[in-house]
Amino acid sequence: LVCDDEALARDRLVRLLRDADECEVVGEAENGRDALQKVEMLTPDVVLLDIRMPVMDGLQATRNIRHLSKADAAEIPIIAMT
Repeated sequence: LVCDDEALARDRLVRLLRDADECEVVGEAENGRDALQKVEMLTPDVVLLDIRMPVMDGLQATRNIRHLSKADAAEIPIIAMT
């Protein structure tokens, strides 16, 4: 799951990952709240999360992901980007 509020940065990262044979982008989010909803819905293997985002920043989104009721979601690796 790729989470970044800047559409251009998000699009570039998604393209880069989609070109890698071992990666599949299962979703995109443009803010922390959207990221939280998509993590709960999609349960991705890894979350690439921008720290500075509107609505809910990446730090708060990380804390909320760690407290999701879905057991799998709390264990998802999160890579913070700035």
